[in-house]
Order: sequence, then C-alpha cells, then structure tokens
Amino acid sequence: MSEQSPPAYCFYKVFAPESRKPMCFDRHYLLYAAKGALRLEADDRHWILPPTRAVWIPANTPIHIEIPHEVTCCSILFHPDFITSKISTCQVLNLSNVAREMILHTKRWGPTSKNLSAHAKSFFRTLASTCAELAGESSNVWIPKGKTKELQAALIFTKTTSPTTLHLETWQTPPSCLNVLCHADLPKKSI
Repeated sequence: MSEQSPPAYCFYKVFAPESRKPMCFDRHYLLYAAKGALRLEADDRHWILPPTRAVWIPANTPIHIEIPHEVTCCSILFHPDFITSKISTCQVLNLSNVAREMILHTKRWGPTSKNLSAHAKSFFRTLASTCAELAGESSNVWIPKGKTKELQAALIFTKTTSPTTLHLETWQTPPSCLNVLCHADLPKKSI
C-alpha cells in the first residue's frame, strides 16, 4: 500500500453529466450514487444505479460509466491488501438502510486522511463484509448489452428515445417483437 493514500477511503463528489467513458481502478471500488443515478457497463451487462443500489467493482476490472444527469457519489475504495474480497465480478447490491448509512458515514475518511484509526479500519472492513453478504443476494435488475447488431440498435434506440419517467400502467402488454428480440439474445440462465 502507498504511504500517501489510506488503505480505504471515501470519495465524495458531485459530478456533472458526462458521456460514457472507460474506467479501471487499482482498488476494489464500491460505487454508490447517493443522489441521482448513473449508468454502468461491465462484462455483458448494463445497470442503472439509483440510490437504492451500489455496485462492487473488483480491482482492475474494466468498466464504462455514463452520467446522464448530475449525480452525487459517495464511493469507497479499498486497497486489495487491506481486505480479502471474494467478489470476483461486478456485483450490483440492493442496499439495506444500514448499508446505505454505513456508506454515507465514511465521508469523514477521504483520500487525504492520514493514519486511519483502528476504529476507521474496523468500520471499513465491516462495510466490505456487509457488501460481501449483500453480494450473495445481488440484484438481477440489468440490461443485456446485446450480442447481435439488431439488439444493440434496439437498446440504443430505447435508451436515447425513452422518456425520463416510465409509467408502467400505460403498457397493457410489452411489444411482442421487443420481447421476442430480447429473450432471443439473453443467456439461457437469465430467461
């Protein structure tokens, strides 16, 4: 671990809207949008992350992030030598009220914090352990990337033309052509 950065810290910042961009972190990264929402892409999936969810991103995992509207992030970075994480792929976590409050509590320990106290280290380790427990019940709310050009085009069209607020009561039944198209491209275990 570097002497200049703590073994775990909170990164709290308000971000302006930003186009999709690639990112990769040398630390385990618990990404949480405390206000607003952002889009994350990793492996073969897309997720929308509102304040009810966070994502655990293992160190050195390539991702893409898009910020369609202003978002306040309260994220935690853990040095791989500080904790042992059994989460090997990106996992979206459905946050309990306790987990959300724990994440927000870490704002007091930022990237410039010097010499974390035993209490702070214990708190960060407990938060990581809580995330591991939540990963056992990870969120199944995701959007496929699409393996065919047709599905990729349909997903892009939907993302760029959908209203910001969806009202499910206006859909009596989903369009059958989109339903068939989506199910044809999903892995068998997701159907």
